[in-house]
Amino acid sequence: MSTQKMRQDPGAMERQQDRRRKAARNRKLGSFAVAGAIVAVAIVAVFAARGQSSAPAPSPAAVPTETEQTLSVIDVASGATTAFTAPIGASGFDFTLDGSMATYTDTDENGTDQVFVMDADGSNQRQLTHDPLGVTLMETPPQWSPDGSRIAYWVSLQAGGNELFVVRVSDGVSTRVTNEPKDVYEGGWASDRSFVFSISNPSSTYPLLARSIDLKTGETTTIARDVSNPHPSPDGTQIAFDSYFRPEGEVWLSLMNMDGTGRRKIQQLASIGSDPKWSPDGTQIAIDSTATDGLGTYVYDLATGETRLVAAGTMEGWVDRDHVLTS
Repeated sequence: MSTQKMRQDPGAMERQQDRRRKAARNRKLGSFAVAGAIVAVAIVAVFAARGQSSAPAPSPAAVPTETEQTLSVIDVASGATTAFTAPIGASGFDFTLDGSMATYTDTDENGTDQVFVMDADGSNQRQLTHDPLGVTLMETPPQWSPDGSRIAYWVSLQAGGNELFVVRVSDGVSTRVTNEPKDVYEGGWASDRSFVFSISNPSSTYPLLARSIDLKTGETTTIARDVSNPHPSPDGTQIAFDSYFRPEGEVWLSLMNMDGTGRRKIQQLASIGSDPKWSPDGTQIAIDSTATDGLGTYVYDLATGETRLVAAGTMEGWVDRDHVLTS
């Protein structure tokens, strides 16, 4: 678009529309299961723990029911695919670092999107949040804290604006943690007490600022400008993000140190960005975008500097250090 609004926030509308498409596609996959178009597949029973390199162990073959959908777990080294069965309306998956549990968004009995959790084999599904406002699907999906005790998510407030909330897994108690003058966008955990996110910055030609918040003290710090989809590495030393370089429309997957120094380009992307996610061991970054070989899930290897297409599907997140979930 050529309006001034779009120039102030390049790619914002595309990111929002892309997330809506992802959620809609997952629900559509579920309807295919109802119609009987999905054939018999294997259910993932137990995912490998963090640091374990063996593939997920499938249970005996089963046909998805009318309440289920089937996604794919991809071995990033070999491309081998294992089926993953999830609730029919689920989208926005994220796994704990040890691979034992998953969180996702789904609708409650009122049709409102909420945060849910389940074991990695699909059992013990339960609703975690019960907020009448629900969870906004336009931002980063719910994110596990490194220790697996809390989940961060976003809410569109009635007074306007998106803010970051955190819910305890043990008792379902939610707390609002940001109070920014502009919308709080995508982000990820830098540690069990620190979270990195981006906010609008309309006074600048680079409209998104990366900020961090100490969840214990509430103190916020600005890290860098022109940062979209920030995702900290598991060790909390680096941030992978999308950056909009000039000329306008040129988007790059980039890296920088946690303090904003050492900024560098990695891979040129399509205008919608990439939603980067670090592998649990911090050696690879999965992106969902268009690169050299077309739309799909790519993996960037920090050791080799190579970016490879590993699946044609939409990247949901890492299951363990060797496998990504795609829809």
